[in-house]
Amino acid sequence: MIFHPGKVLDVYFDGKRFLKGRSKKDFSEVHALVEMWDENIFVLKVSPVIAGKIKKDDIVLVDYAPISDKIPIPKQLICKILSISQGNFLWQTFKDKFKKKKKEKSGSKIIGKKENFGSYMG
Repeated sequence: MIFHPGKVLDVYFDGKRFLKGRSKKDFSEVHALVEMWDENIFVLKVSPVIAGKIKKDDIVLVDYAPISDKIPIPKQLICKILSISQGNFLWQTFKDKFKKKKKEKSGSKIIGKKENFGSYMG
């Protein structure tokens, strides 16, 4: 299992912004705008199990395990909302590591070689 932390920027229900007090009849189509630890921003599906609880500023875990053994594409499903203390600790740990890597990368210049941008998935 592979998980990446993300921060919820907004929540959508049936393609519209999810407003408090709104009827929550069917949570099968709840999506969230999420900033990932590596500065990528995605709109991801929210697991129906947590769809009624997710809100702006939550720190969540996104399931990046492959869809199946035959399909190596990550699920990219928001599957867990972390507690405030767990979420803040995990978010800050990943962000600090990313900033350090980014700073190291910007400080080292290789002349005459093409830059390897790697995977867009972090």
